Amino acid sequence: MAWHRLMFAVGAISAFAVIVRFIYRGYQQRRFYRNLPGPPHSWLLGHLKAVGDAAGILPSNCHPQAYYTELARRHNLDGIFYLDLWPIGPPSVILTRPELCDQPAIIKCAVRHPVADDTLTPVVGHGGIANSNGPLWKKSHTTLLPAFSWANIRSLASLMAEECMPFRSLLSRLSETGEEFSLEDVAAKLVFDIIFRIIFNFPLNAQTDGSQDLDDLRELMAFAESQSDPAVMLNPFARLKIWWRRKKISKQLDISMTRKIRERFMAVRGWPLGLFNVEVPSIDYSKLKKEERTLQG
Repeated sequence: MAWHRLMFAVGAISAFAVIVRFIYRGYQQRRFYRNLPGPPHSWLLGHLKAVGDAAGILPSNCHPQAYYTELARRHNLDGIFYLDLWPIGPPSVILTRPELCDQPAIIKCAVRHPVADDTLTPVVGHGGIANSNGPLWKKSHTTLLPAFSWANIRSLASLMAEECMPFRSLLSRLSETGEEFSLEDVAAKLVFDIIFRIIFNFPLNAQTDGSQDLDDLRELMAFAESQSDPAVMLNPFARLKIWWRRKKISKQLDISMTRKIRERFMAVRGWPLGLFNVEVPSIDYSKLKKEERTLQG
């Protein structure tokens, strides 16, 4: 009996300590952002109500930048303002002027927030240019910079125009029939076809035939977006289901992309350009085929 009373007391004290810590942290958060520039602030909700009101008049699944734009317009916030989103999300500093955006992006590069890594790692893995910092980011930036030069982009104009023809035909057909469609889905297929054609030098035809690779990427993005959904964050079963499905899709996508990348390297390594005369990592095709059979089964 004494043991049960002791366990109850320990549990009650622990619960009380957690509640006190939660309240104290909330007080610190609210006090810090109370008088900073931003939408109307509440001791209880911070800026959550203001963000919710802005989100309520926008289409569902909007990009967060649309919320920030609406908040700035609605509350006449110019230059810089702050958002207290605790405990639902991390606090944010919103910059609305280009000269202010130069401060953390160019003049004194700020470290990317961990949210960027948490969101993008399930899709692109660790160390991508969009979720890395310091020397690793600089190395990736230097590697990719020639691909985004004006000279290179101009040289690809005819390729992009060619891939836009199915897009144009599809829009013309849909305009004639009056059929409702998702412009985001149609545009995503166009962008994917262009990128795929540039990288692998053969058409994917996602716009006309569909693409399992694109479907897998979009599903991974949906999983990444769901990480900020309270219904998922607070449900361990939903998180486990997403983790398992994401692991399967990632492996399936890795197999497909690895095969295409190796084929592309083998095709270009004989070109008279030193850039492409690189060693191609050895890939165990028997292992790839075994994993493919596992996924299909």
